[in-house]
This record gives sequence, structure tokens and C-alpha cells, in this order.
Amino acid sequence: MTITEQTETFLASLDWLTDAHIPAVAQLRLLAGLIDDNPIPALIAQYGLTYRDLVKQAPSEPEQVDELAKLLRR
Repeated sequence: MTITEQTETFLASLDWLTDAHIPAVAQLRLLAGLIDDNPIPALIAQYGLTYRDLVKQAPSEPEQVDELAKLLRR
């Protein structure tokens, strides 16, 4: 499986992506294609930075509210 294929699989799993994420998605796709053609360390490093930045933008899971604990803190 190529980096491009892995990137598409990864992006397809992110149901929270919006238009605000288009620049990062485009950069990942561009870098994946470049890495497939010529895997130089600088491209791989930039891909990793872009990937991690996108993952950090994922919405966090809503915090579970324990009603009993909430009452006891009063």
C-alpha cells in the first residue's frame, strides 16, 4: 500500500473534517504523492507534522457527567 492510499484511507475515516481542514488535507495529499515518488526525509518530516496537526484538531469526546458526583461537590 502506498502512502497516498494510506492517506486516503486515513482521511476517509475522519468524519469530522470540514471546509476549514481543506488546506491540511490538500497538503497531506500532495506530500503523500511526493513521498511515493521520492521519499526524502524532509518530505516525510513535513508529512508527519501536517498529520499530527490534523489529528490534534479532532473534536474531543464529550465529557461524561456523573450526576451523583456533581451533587456531592455542592
